Amino acid sequence: MKKNLSGLWVVSIFLLSACQTREAGFISYLPGNLQQEGSVFIAYCNSCHAAPHPARHTLNEWMVVLMHMENRMRERSYALPDHKSKQAIIDYLARYARK
Repeated sequence: MKKNLSGLWVVSIFLLSACQTREAGFISYLPGNLQQEGSVFIAYCNSCHAAPHPARHTLNEWMVVLMHMENRMRERSYALPDHKSKQAIIDYLARYARK
């Protein structure tokens, strides 16, 4: 029983630290998370779901994903990124996307 409680304690600490990191406005596992482009990417992604790692897709694949995400945001009446924010997201993905 004591072993199970210590495991629960470790999991609880991990989950709480993840929440604090997300609330702070950045996700530490993402490259460039403290740069302007990274923070814009994270802010828009986190408005619906956890921000994915940019190396999940190539830039060409990300362009398709961005189109789908914009469509979903429109369907749900979410605020779409303005031109400057969208360009920051594309710049971020161009730098860190899978090659």
